[in-house]
Amino acid sequence: MPEQAAQDEIITRQEVKGTNTDVVANNLTQRLQVRTENAAQPPQLFSIREIMGQFPTLPAFRDEGFFDIQLDIDAFAMLLEEMGLVGEAAQFSILVTSGKISDLDFYGDVVGGITSVDSDIEIYSSIPHHALATPGETLHKNNWHNLAVQDTVLVNTILHELRHAWQVRVAEQNLVGSMAASDHDGLETEKDAIAFAEKLTPIMETFLRINGVHEGLDSSQIPQVDPLLASLVDLTQGSVRVIDTEINNFNDWYESQLQKAEQGKFSSDEITGYCAELRRRLETEKIGFLEWRYLLKELQKRVTDSQPEDSAFIEIQLHVFDQEVAAQSS
Repeated sequence: MPEQAAQDEIITRQEVKGTNTDVVANNLTQRLQVRTENAAQPPQLFSIREIMGQFPTLPAFRDEGFFDIQLDIDAFAMLLEEMGLVGEAAQFSILVTSGKISDLDFYGDVVGGITSVDSDIEIYSSIPHHALATPGETLHKNNWHNLAVQDTVLVNTILHELRHAWQVRVAEQNLVGSMAASDHDGLETEKDAIAFAEKLTPIMETFLRINGVHEGLDSSQIPQVDPLLASLVDLTQGSVRVIDTEINNFNDWYESQLQKAEQGKFSSDEITGYCAELRRRLETEKIGFLEWRYLLKELQKRVTDSQPEDSAFIEIQLHVFDQEVAAQSS
């Protein structure tokens, strides 16, 4: 009977673990409260650098960022259970890294993320912006200043990307590739991830935190915060993390390459070499997915009119990107 089949389909959809964000939030809150009431001692936060590879039932964490990110393993495991990210569905990676490109724009954010079609997650925990820019506005190269990040911004980003992982692995939804911010934010998968992160951030912010910066990096607090970043931070709550870094050689390299292309001095062989070098840096995790795509687009803009065949070659590389690493999210 068609009507019965339709009802069965609705029930099936409703039974997908983790679909209802309110249910996930309520169940998680109750479980955490019971744990607190029964615990002999307060829960312990572990640096994700310390737990890499130690818990095969959890996603594989890797930390290459500036900040020392710590989490409560049990609370995180409870969250994944309520989402249905258990067993094989939990076998994906979460890489926390720092942006290498000083003018990469996450729609004006200083923290961003991306989830691949296989649901591997990459979180950019510190983007070296000098200023917050509106979408499409060029940020200043080689002008890295102190960076302020609020704990909740990072927690929200991680939860947002976890929801995308759930969409792929549990709900079996298809994520859509990179697009303009206005179109991207209108996707149902994106609306769901935004709502999920907003609901779960107040619950998880105690159990997933920034604990300063890793040893060897400048963790000194300075009295002034860039006014364009001030709206993101709450100085009274002690949640501001300030780092000071220097320009690296990679910025100098890609800037010189793009300048040659701008001047019409970039041969087809050099363009092929540029693309190959970016791919190598991506595969060896020297740059991330978004940075790789950004630099290809920057080169393409400079050769589209003068070297259409080379522009077409770059377009192929970008198509490969959209196939391999879909679903950009901010």
